[in-house]
Amino acid sequence: MQDIIEVVDSNVWNADNFSSSCSAAHNAARNSYMGNNDAINVYFMQSNCDYEKKVLLNSNINCSSPNWVQNGTACANYPSTTLSETLSALMGGSSFSTYMGKHNGYYCTLYPSDCCPLECPSSWDTDVRGYSHELGHNLGLGHANDCYESIMKQSGDAPSNYLYDNQIGKIHKMFSVTNLRYTLTEPCFYDSNDIYIIDNNTEWNQDIQLYSDIQIMQGASLKITCKLRMPDNSKIIVEPGGKLIIDRGTITSACHGLWQGIEVWGNSSQHQYTYSGNQLYQGFVELKNGAVIENAATAIFLGKPDGIKDEKLMKYLSEKVKPLPEWMIELLRNGSNQTTPRTFLETAISNTKAQRDRTITYLVQDMISKQQENEEIDHPQLRSWLAAYQTPHGDYQIVDDYFETGNYSAALSILSTIPTVYSLNEKEAEEFTGLQSLFNVLSTVHSTNRNIFLLNENERSAIQNLADNGEGIAKVRACNILSFVYGTECNYNLKLPEANHFFKTDNAPAGKDNPLLPFINAFPNPAKDYIEFSYNLPVGAMEGALSITDLKGMVIHKQQLTAKYGQIAIDTRQWQQGAYLYLLSANGKMVANHKFVLVK
Repeated sequence: MQDIIEVVDSNVWNADNFSSSCSAAHNAARNSYMGNNDAINVYFMQSNCDYEKKVLLNSNINCSSPNWVQNGTACANYPSTTLSETLSALMGGSSFSTYMGKHNGYYCTLYPSDCCPLECPSSWDTDVRGYSHELGHNLGLGHANDCYESIMKQSGDAPSNYLYDNQIGKIHKMFSVTNLRYTLTEPCFYDSNDIYIIDNNTEWNQDIQLYSDIQIMQGASLKITCKLRMPDNSKIIVEPGGKLIIDRGTITSACHGLWQGIEVWGNSSQHQYTYSGNQLYQGFVELKNGAVIENAATAIFLGKPDGIKDEKLMKYLSEKVKPLPEWMIELLRNGSNQTTPRTFLETAISNTKAQRDRTITYLVQDMISKQQENEEIDHPQLRSWLAAYQTPHGDYQIVDDYFETGNYSAALSILSTIPTVYSLNEKEAEEFTGLQSLFNVLSTVHSTNRNIFLLNENERSAIQNLADNGEGIAKVRACNILSFVYGTECNYNLKLPEANHFFKTDNAPAGKDNPLLPFINAFPNPAKDYIEFSYNLPVGAMEGALSITDLKGMVIHKQQLTAKYGQIAIDTRQWQQGAYLYLLSANGKMVANHKFVLVK
């Protein structure tokens, strides 16, 4: 779960925590003053009088409130199956004031029997057990007054040392079916060694997220009428005689990757019909009433992937009159040589991802090339394919497209969702913050019918700050604006990766076709982390320049060429994916140009 963060909140610090209205005070604070929506928040609330008497030591304080108000009342709320509801909070009563008072010399003089070190061990022990009890409520546990050893027993004389097996099981369930799932530091956690066993007739009818595989045993059934979220690379196994029924439900991935899908096991020597009443030799899967299986490498796979070794079967699948799709035959053929089903299906997932990304890239390139040829571009379709990348940089391009078409509110709306949709690392988060600042400035400029040539002093200062202190794309874009509009030199701080083939030399071979003609080409294309240019200046030219611009005409990179021919490697790891133009110029004239595509 999330780390513990200490926060002093003046809004709730002096709130009375009445035992008769603990729930009201508790819920008001939870709904109004939550410090962290991805964690359990702990508050120590008490009366002003109690704090002043114990900590500030105003001996004239006359607390008219009853003693239970001064002592404070600990309480906690349960997690919710309404996933959008505010997360849990725990009220710790007046423990903080008590702790401070028992370590204050003057207070100890007035109340020696209530002071540390004599009283502290028992006090700490009681408080710790109390907090454990309240935290149990946060994790979905109710009172267990019939269980003497349980932390959840209310009696003060109980040891309160343990949780029973069924209580631990319930906590696990709460992380699957309630908003507690958002407190996990690994929201896509998957334990490949753990299996959720279904060994009786079970129905799931509320949104559930799992962290392991599922195996439906012989004679058991699982009926899904809700949304089931599976972790990446996980699978559902239906044993012979087991049943999986998806009725109006959806099985999908918990995060942004692919889960393996459903394996249906069976006996190839037996029939498909029931026997001995309702028994089956085969695993059984039924989809009805609009059921959906999505984001799976293979939605339903008949058999064990590592058990397909029958050459006759492979021959039949390849040669029958209406064979399976070629990709499926290849999948099965390769699967017969895999040592485990997981290795086989993980390979399938990897290949599926790569094929998907290549297809999307080709489609995006085709649409962008139409724009270069002055053909009208289908912006909604372009945004749809960019969204299919399922990466922050794909979404950044969507934001760009909305800006280009004048829909600034949609652009900022999409931008604001990126930290929620993706798990950004520290550097990516800094990059996002910079881009958000830049887009906010540009939105203000465009909404007042201005452009980047008409920036006011504050706007220019904000962009200068991004150019000096920003990260990644935000820094590059800010530098480009300053360079393009004001001619300001900018230090991009781009460090080339260390590799033997990254070099610049004036002894490189000239063009293959005609060493006298100017040329420039890029490799690889599409590029990813770096791109290398080979060039040859025209006869008589002693120096030239390489310029790279985006499709909006913004200069992304410019470099002087002092050798007649050579190679130059450029680090593109911080560049935005998309299409770029590169131009070779000499003697003030463009002599060659082309374009390349950058993918991430």
